[in-house]
Amino acid sequence: MMHTVNGVPIRQLAKQHSQYSLATIFRHCRQQMDKKYVVKRGGRPSKITERDKRQLVRTLHRLRQVDGSCTSKSIQLNAGLSIRVANRTVRRHLNLLGYKYRQTRRKGILKKKDLLLRVKFAKMMMADWSEDVWREDICFYLDGSSFAHKVNPHDEARAPVARVWRKKSEGLSFSCTSKGKKAGIGGKSAHFIVCICYGKGVIFCEQYDKMNGAFFAHFMRRNFKDILSKSCNPNGHLFLQDGDPSQNSKVAKIEMNKVNAVVMAIPPRSPDLNPIENVFHVLQKKLGNDAIDQNITHETFVQFSERVKDTMLRFPSSTIDNIINSMPKRLREIVKRRGERLRY
Repeated sequence: MMHTVNGVPIRQLAKQHSQYSLATIFRHCRQQMDKKYVVKRGGRPSKITERDKRQLVRTLHRLRQVDGSCTSKSIQLNAGLSIRVANRTVRRHLNLLGYKYRQTRRKGILKKKDLLLRVKFAKMMMADWSEDVWREDICFYLDGSSFAHKVNPHDEARAPVARVWRKKSEGLSFSCTSKGKKAGIGGKSAHFIVCICYGKGVIFCEQYDKMNGAFFAHFMRRNFKDILSKSCNPNGHLFLQDGDPSQNSKVAKIEMNKVNAVVMAIPPRSPDLNPIENVFHVLQKKLGNDAIDQNITHETFVQFSERVKDTMLRFPSSTIDNIINSMPKRLREIVKRRGERLRY
């Protein structure tokens, strides 16, 4: 205050207050000067009111439930702000409220606890197992996946990737998931349980209606020995699956113990640690490309299911081998990135 009002030099103040360093006194004077010369800016009043902001959020949530994905223009029109508010203003205020026009997700967002578990798993695998575990010790990889049936696959394949106005933390919300996938807005889905292994490719593919503990227990009792005999290690018992509640339920574990099956458990929300997820991703793209190349403009659910199964059974074994061979490198990358999810 003495410096800013009375003009006392900073070095003189330092001599008078020797208990403080010159840097401390200078910093304090600088803060006072910044406060003195702050210019209060004016400007035009905002055209969007607090009531309009609440209306935007309500309209956004309503459109997500009905249409799945919605643009800022549709939000603006349905909120009744198209006359006096520009679309740029609507987008800016949605951004300020934490909403971005993000691509819809199919997997959960990792938490700090998940990162630690992923690093711990990667270090354990590198320390206790050799790199050959993915090719030799793990007999097969098992997982279930759903493929959405569309009456006109050609047009659906050419449609742009679904996006939705959502917050970062809303990736798994019902109205924010990808259109036509396991949840969210979409048609009937064909469910398949698939097994792959190194050097053999796809060794099992079966369609099912509903996945639960009783179904998976019956599946293991009926098919485990047959799948094992077709795998790369018929004398082994180790296989890998994710943490699906149905596949890890009490009734399923009892049946797995009866058939001497041993599960290689991976951390939750870690599809990049399960090679079969890559197979499903590539298969989904191939189904879309085939619909365009073959000009499939109409397809029944039965025809679609047969096409999915036929494409799966003809999946190149060499591609599966390349995916499995990349697992040791993925473990090193997970440790290097401190658990962050990899592109897969």
